Amino acid sequence: MGKTSTSKLYKELSEDIRFNDTLDKMIDILDRMQWDILDYEDSYTIKDLKRNLLSTLFGCKEKTKNEVIGHFDKLIEYNQEILNKRYNEIRMMKVRTLDLKQKLQNRTHNDI
Repeated sequence: MGKTSTSKLYKELSEDIRFNDTLDKMIDILDRMQWDILDYEDSYTIKDLKRNLLSTLFGCKEKTKNEVIGHFDKLIEYNQEILNKRYNEIRMMKVRTLDLKQKLQNRTHNDI
């Protein structure tokens, strides 16, 4: 007759609720991952690292200091690019997960 039985509807809704809970957990994990990246960036300062490096190179020739500092700056830049890339990947996963959750809620709401 084209009608859905109560038990079938209950089963579908139960699955949707479990799926929704899983999506919530994924969103929480992605939030923590984003904060972990930000905490990592704040856990040290480039100035402190550079100061320590300069004190280590104190007795070296000026050319050597400049070369080492140049490599250090490139390494810091590369590290920042990687952190930014990871942060953006996590952000996109979070956006997709939120979108999926919204679609699930719309589908469930329309089914009720």
